[in-house]
Amino acid sequence: VRREIATSFKNLPPKTKWKYKVRVERAVKGETTNTYFMRCALDILATAVTNLSDEQRAAVCEMGMGSVLELNSGRLKKKLCGWLVDRIDVCRRVLVLNGNEVELSANSFDHVMGLIDGGMPLQLEGDIKKVESYVQMFSASSRGINIKKLAEMLSNSTAADDRFKKRNWATFCFHKFLEGITRYKEEKLAYIGGCLLYLEMLYFNSIVYGKVQRDRSMCPLALWNVDEIKRLMK
Repeated sequence: VRREIATSFKNLPPKTKWKYKVRVERAVKGETTNTYFMRCALDILATAVTNLSDEQRAAVCEMGMGSVLELNSGRLKKKLCGWLVDRIDVCRRVLVLNGNEVELSANSFDHVMGLIDGGMPLQLEGDIKKVESYVQMFSASSRGINIKKLAEMLSNSTAADDRFKKRNWATFCFHKFLEGITRYKEEKLAYIGGCLLYLEMLYFNSIVYGKVQRDRSMCPLALWNVDEIKRLMK
């Protein structure tokens, strides 16, 4: 389908192409449209999690990702996330809120999202031979792994896998988050990459603690469900 679209676009008259290019340029700037495009597909993730087997759920918990099983935050608040992204100092790794600075780090990601570092590094760059089996397994392309394809594979699988349990998931996800924010700011991209759910949860957790009693033993990702978020946003 993509090839057909690309071929059709190449065959368009120059004036028609120009119209599309103008739209893209406006989206990239973002300052005039205030439209934020995000790649964080929570609905697909939530559906995939719901369909996991008991054995797979146990494996998720062993990896330190049990909080993901309780994900019920609804859709991302795009305008809020865009507003928060604009207030991130990527060099100093802080979120600036009304003069106060909130630390952005792998430890913070661990606390907010309920992920842990298992001790083994997770690296996708480097010698293709070292990851060739994973590339084939997940039908990866130059654009990465298609999240819908991954969700479909999970739903059709009943076994748990030990190969991913001891990876440094918190560190990996945080660096991907920071990379996405940095590229968005420096390259003027039309979309914001990375796990923006972390940013949203961090914000909710930062502005409420101290004013409202919350169960501090709960992971913020599990604590902030649709009802809690609606109550706060009002």
